[in-house]
Amino acid sequence: GEGEGLGLKDVVVAPLCKEAESCSCEGEDHDVKIVTYSDDSFKIVGLYNECKCDFWSRLCEDTGVGEACDYAAEYCCGDYGYWESIGKFDYLNSPACYCDFFNYAQNELSHSLKPKAFYSLKPKELNVSADFTDPCGQIEDTIRYYDQFKDGIFLEASRN
Repeated sequence: GEGEGLGLKDVVVAPLCKEAESCSCEGEDHDVKIVTYSDDSFKIVGLYNECKCDFWSRLCEDTGVGEACDYAAEYCCGDYGYWESIGKFDYLNSPACYCDFFNYAQNELSHSLKPKAFYSLKPKELNVSADFTDPCGQIEDTIRYYDQFKDGIFLEASRN
């Protein structure tokens, strides 16, 4: 009958999504864009939004609805890319922030974080994993990369 198959998500999140999009962040809207590359890699830019970050992260914690956390992660943690060749997301602004949301969603809500902005913008032909790949490893990679970089500079300097 009427309203059959409506889950918690539809009841709680759908109206809230509408509200978040319109109400609390009027005039805040900036362009979120998808930039695609010839090899089917892409990046999403313009995501960070303090107002929407506050709204969704409160919702994520208060309601425990995974989808609210998906939105919160994107608006709080910012831009990301996806490399088709290795099937991995690349967290451009803040892998540490994505890592926190990823762990929270997984551990507290048994939810895998999903790239919402990407799905609303993506060209049909792009096939991309429906869930974010683990951002936590990327922090380590970044630190290793900077350490190598620093050591390299240091070696250069000490030779002269």
